[in-house]
Amino acid sequence: MQEALLRGWRACASFDPAGGPLLNWLLVITRNVAVDLVKARLRRPAVSSASHPDTAQSGAAPSSGISEMDLLLLRAQLRDALTQLDAHHRAAVVETILRDRATVEVAAELSIPAGTVRTRVHYGLRRLRGLLEATDQAA
Repeated sequence: MQEALLRGWRACASFDPAGGPLLNWLLVITRNVAVDLVKARLRRPAVSSASHPDTAQSGAAPSSGISEMDLLLLRAQLRDALTQLDAHHRAAVVETILRDRATVEVAAELSIPAGTVRTRVHYGLRRLRGLLEATDQAA
């Protein structure tokens, strides 16, 4: 809802009272925001293991054979690799990938264009992949 109101506020100059009531205009904006959020979530696979019925009930690690200790080690490696990224790349990756927020929303919060956020995510993930591969080779 917050994103819809923010988009409405930014586009208030485009509202034409002759085109219909304000409520209908806001409902169209709200629908567009909802569609954008669904599309953004569909582009990225689910990260949470809670979506697996056998995992959610037992509280155990997914059936992929990864133990809880391995998950803790992976999280520690990810945290260390994230600290090695530049601050602007780290912020873009954390907000869009880990917190699953829309690029437009993150761009508005950081006061930068959405394209810049996408670029920072791209290069941040590329650097992160390199760091994690180097960690794996060292181990």
